[in-house]
Amino acid sequence: MMVREKRNWRCHICNHQDSNAHFAALYEYKKIFGDEITNAAARSFLQIESSTVVKRILKNAGLKKIGENKGSKYIIS
Repeated sequence: MMVREKRNWRCHICNHQDSNAHFAALYEYKKIFGDEITNAAARSFLQIESSTVVKRILKNAGLKKIGENKGSKYIIS
């Protein structure tokens, strides 16, 4: 499992760093749970505490947003 540290993902085992590791993680989520994800589900899956950081990640990943506020869902295409 890679851990997010200062806008970068780092593997604690081999110290490999990747600024885009969240893309692969989102597509793994899609294979396991389907193509809809909420901010809370993304925080849990990516192991990030900040809802603002996850919101930015989902937005920058180019995911389509459906709904508003707590009802928001993102479509992983």
